[in-house]
Amino acid sequence: MTNRKDWPCGASSCILGHYEGHNEEGFARYVKAGIKYAEISMQDDKLKEYDFYEHPETVAEAAKKNGVELWSFHVPFSGFLNVANLDPVKGPEGMAVMEKGIRAALKIGIKTIVIHPSSEPNDDETRQQKIEKSIENMRYLAKICDEAGAKLCVEDLPRTCLGNSSFDIITYLNEIPEMDLCFDTNHLTMQTNEDFLDDLIYHNMHGRIRTLHVSDYDFIDERHRIPGDGINDWDAIMEKLEELCYKGVFMYEVSHPKERELLTLEEIKANYDGLMK
Repeated sequence: MTNRKDWPCGASSCILGHYEGHNEEGFARYVKAGIKYAEISMQDDKLKEYDFYEHPETVAEAAKKNGVELWSFHVPFSGFLNVANLDPVKGPEGMAVMEKGIRAALKIGIKTIVIHPSSEPNDDETRQQKIEKSIENMRYLAKICDEAGAKLCVEDLPRTCLGNSSFDIITYLNEIPEMDLCFDTNHLTMQTNEDFLDDLIYHNMHGRIRTLHVSDYDFIDERHRIPGDGINDWDAIMEKLEELCYKGVFMYEVSHPKERELLTLEEIKANYDGLMK
């Protein structure tokens, strides 16, 4: 058992949105809001724009100057950047890009690497073949992380994605012991979060959740709403996370509904303080 009050507040850098980005001014906003942990989350084009692949220390230094710890790195994802890509040419090309991002993150001391097990759509005919390909590729990337004292973390996903159920996720965790889980609280559409976590408890996956993506939704599709602006039972979710011995960061990955601007980091911290009372 762990205690939710020991989980510090964090926020994905995707929340910076229209802010200055991953520079000193951007990370200063974290500190001003009372948030000291960040996940680096940019798509491939932005990583190139920031020259992250070649010079990740630029982002690391900006965070360090403001006292922000870079807790995790979200591997960029797309139809091309997809560990389940069966294309004999595009698959390896995408893997090379993802590996480059992971090695850049490891170079600056990030110890938690989040990865999607697929893109979509996925049909029943090729699903098993894609699962096998994703296991092969994630096993390779997990070894790179393990050798650097870090953890690759597979993320549960929605809709037709691989990893859209406890069955898929438990399969991945059993097949790749060096890999842990990033539990996203707004992705599951085939089962409730509580049932998903109960399955992890039943299969003795205690200690295998390394990090979180925290947001709320309507169980129809991912929404990335602030907790409370959806139908998640947060007390039940956190009780089960405590039982599963979660001891990482309470990492928000949220946005407002489309008609509103992005949430501020101050709103996120206020929400966190309310949940942890």
